[in-house]
Amino acid sequence: MRICTTTLLVASLFTLISCQSESTPAEVEVERVNLEITGAERVIDTSTDDRFAMPTSILALSEGLYVYDFGAGSIHRFDEDYKLVQSFGKQGNGPEEYQYLASLWRFDDQILGYDPGNAKLITYSFDGEYIDEQGLTSQQYSQMMAAGSKSEFYFQSGGYDGTLLTHSNLDNETVHHFGESLTSEDQDISLSSARQAVERNQIPSFMKNRVIPAVNSERIFSFQLTTGVLQAYNHQYELLWEYPFETDFMDEVFENYIDANKRMLDRGNIIFLMYASHMQANEDGVIVLFSTPSGTPVTLGWMNNDGTESGLVSYKDLDINSQNFTISADRNAIYFNNQLDGEIWRAEWPI
Repeated sequence: MRICTTTLLVASLFTLISCQSESTPAEVEVERVNLEITGAERVIDTSTDDRFAMPTSILALSEGLYVYDFGAGSIHRFDEDYKLVQSFGKQGNGPEEYQYLASLWRFDDQILGYDPGNAKLITYSFDGEYIDEQGLTSQQYSQMMAAGSKSEFYFQSGGYDGTLLTHSNLDNETVHHFGESLTSEDQDISLSSARQAVERNQIPSFMKNRVIPAVNSERIFSFQLTTGVLQAYNHQYELLWEYPFETDFMDEVFENYIDANKRMLDRGNIIFLMYASHMQANEDGVIVLFSTPSGTPVTLGWMNNDGTESGLVSYKDLDINSQNFTISADRNAIYFNNQLDGEIWRAEWPI
């Protein structure tokens, strides 16, 4: 069941001037459609198979639902009835092994896994057969990456040379930095500067350039983790539009971040502010999984490629701490992980 509300908002888009990268903002109307979805089904949990423990990365394909399980150290493949078909992959630091898989992508007839711990990419067939792997240099990867192909990746640049994003092409070994950073080049993580900022209810400067990227054939997307602003670039690195996502629970997320850090900093630890945990693009646009406080339903934001249609999708019956999602091959369903409780949930995807 869906409950729908529609509003018109104003956002900033950018009109490109001649063939330069300079741009001027133009106000346009954005149609915002908010949907409330009822009903969600837990399809996999630890009772399904005792080898299933801590689902981290998930990928829904017509060939099956693939789940990287950090607790088991394997990739599990489930059939359409969510029965375990096979487990493959091996945790480790040697050849044909991974430390952990932060992302799973499909390219051609292969599954590409990203292992930031060992700084490499590892490729499997749909049947779990190891194919090959490729090492990455320090300039070719970051913790959160988006893959445009098996050889093109996008990630945060950390304010390097005043930029926000990096495009790395492994085939020609080029690296391009683009986008305007929110602050100067990232400083080292500092407990003292974090404490000072938290005491003033502010965000430390070393957190401000953190983004989640996503990419499709038309756009490169960037979600700013400390502002909630979504940006879109073309593949010539020109900024096309930006949109400030606003939700009823963002203030509570910020307050929880401040309160948690006041406790954690005394123990020598820092919690980073993240208004979202995952983002994924398809050919129509981009989808953002928001960080939500306890008691708030799982909520996603979406935006089309042109930046003219947007909205929120909330799952009324789903109050879990999900860090990852995947859309089914037919785009009718969405799967969420609940890593700590060892669960995968399925619900309707309406967009």
